[in-house]
Amino acid sequence: MPVLFIDMKEQTSLEKEPYLSLIKRFEALEGSLDGECVKIHLGKGKNGSFSKGFYVDDSYFKNPKFTFVFKEIMGKPADERETFVRMTYSYECENRYDMDWQMDMIKALKRRIPYFYIPGVSHLEFSSPIKEDVRFQFDVLVPKKEDVPQVCFSLINQVIAIFSFED
Repeated sequence: MPVLFIDMKEQTSLEKEPYLSLIKRFEALEGSLDGECVKIHLGKGKNGSFSKGFYVDDSYFKNPKFTFVFKEIMGKPADERETFVRMTYSYECENRYDMDWQMDMIKALKRRIPYFYIPGVSHLEFSSPIKEDVRFQFDVLVPKKEDVPQVCFSLINQVIAIFSFED
């Protein structure tokens, strides 16, 4: 029987962007998330470069960013509070062809959303409002406040996975 050797490396994702920026912003909020908004710009690199888990090509995607909005709401039962998190990944497109391609991708994503599993979430909705930019908007309810950072990391993971086939 052949032996398979795997070079197991320590998991260091949280020491990389965009997770590192999100961790710093959570620490700055000092535990009070209600009504807060956190924006993380995915930055510039050289045109067509791999940056923060994404292949950023200014020819197709301009100003990519994550926006997290938090709101505490009454849960069920009424004496428990849940945290509503809206994570939006947005970017601008150059032309109509790009927008048509984006619409096809959004339709495919909407069919797959029911199969997404995000630990610590009691409700997940996806929408994609398109105005002057393309937006992938995830709305989740998190019953335990201490799970909110991990849920946000999972949402970032989903978006990285969605765009992983672009390069």
